[in-house]
Amino acid sequence: MRTIEVPDSLKLTREQEQRALDIHRKSIFVNICDTTHIRNFENSYVQKLIEGGVTSVVVTCFAYEENFSSAIRNTNLWQMKGLCLDGTFVATTAESIQKAKGEGKLAIVLGSQNTEQIENDLPNLNIFHKLGLRIMGLTYQRKNPMGDGLGEKTNCGLSKLGVQVVEELNRLGILIDLSHSGVATTMEAMQISKDPVIFSHANARSLCDNIRNLTDEQMKALSENGGTIGILALSPFLSNRAAQTGSTMEDYLNQIDYVRDLVGVDHVSIGLDLGEASKPEDFLRLRLRYPEFPLLDEFKRKGIYAPKELENATTLSAITKGLVTRGYSDEEIQRVLGKNALRVFRDVWGE
Repeated sequence: MRTIEVPDSLKLTREQEQRALDIHRKSIFVNICDTTHIRNFENSYVQKLIEGGVTSVVVTCFAYEENFSSAIRNTNLWQMKGLCLDGTFVATTAESIQKAKGEGKLAIVLGSQNTEQIENDLPNLNIFHKLGLRIMGLTYQRKNPMGDGLGEKTNCGLSKLGVQVVEELNRLGILIDLSHSGVATTMEAMQISKDPVIFSHANARSLCDNIRNLTDEQMKALSENGGTIGILALSPFLSNRAAQTGSTMEDYLNQIDYVRDLVGVDHVSIGLDLGEASKPEDFLRLRLRYPEFPLLDEFKRKGIYAPKELENATTLSAITKGLVTRGYSDEEIQRVLGKNALRVFRDVWGE
């Protein structure tokens, strides 16, 4: 395992260390993108998350390949996980996430990264809502009946059905995630949606030139929409240098700083895009399907997949400590860790 010496800029005084631990302990911590596969989401991982101070995670019930029936089955399986694991439950309201914090439990939020699985049938969205799904991505990399994904050659935006889907998601109270949607699709969706939207796992393209990252224009539109961006922790998306040599906590904090400086701290959240027990072959299969993705399988093999402090769910207080060294106030840190995400959840889902 690689070791990274803590740079002077991230070293804390004893007083700062205690302040960071106190903030982390009392904060609602929401990771709006946990990529743990259902087979690895077990009691041992839940305990790591709780030990790391995590209050809530958004999991992906389906993203690509699944049809309507398998997407329903997967969503149901995640519901069962929430019922069967120790110290967890499936959250469908902002209030229930606050309750999880008070009880020392983990609130699981059910999400998807695609709407293709509704199979062109708008009422199917209501079925997913009744099953507890509260976040849906519009597209996953490729064009679907709703619009273009960001991995397409074209950039045509939403289809007529896509506009209807945005409006129906608003009506149902399902939060729209634009992380894997094409630029035109994201801009049109933010203009049409009466509710805030999210990019659950994305960074600033100005700091790392990757198609999965956001332009300044997209982030400014997001701030006008009232949504939030989950800063992701994968090395290829943190900085241009990190895409070759791996990343550090400084790279992660630089992304938070950039978005904060551009659009304000109210639009910055945590969306690590990390999970438990991922294997290189999992990423190789994904890259073969989406060749525009970086070599995540090779990054995993080389041990430079993400900043080492963020690869273990028990050490996520490193984010809080880093924000203390960057001069964030207690309230600003709490917003980044979870209050911003909770605000958006409340705006879309209600209490």
